[in-house]
Amino acid sequence: MGPIGAVTEPAPRGRFPGKIGTGDYTVRDGTVLLVDKETGSPIDRVRFGRKLKPGEDAKAVACVLTRQRLSKKSMDFNRPLYYPRMGL
Repeated sequence: MGPIGAVTEPAPRGRFPGKIGTGDYTVRDGTVLLVDKETGSPIDRVRFGRKLKPGEDAKAVACVLTRQRLSKKSMDFNRPLYYPRMGL
């Protein structure tokens, strides 16, 4: 099990700084799984687990999975919308 560095999703834009997510992962039977920090148990193996391909870096895969998890959580209808200022 190892820590994942900070990932941002969505990307910072204009006045919106983006969201930062961190997490932990483990590799079991050649599959990268995100794990709950407190319990150490895997988080939804189907959506947030991926089989490693030969030569693939487990930490890089874990970062991708963390970004996917963060974007799923941040899909909020009531999120703030930031539009670029349009000069008239």
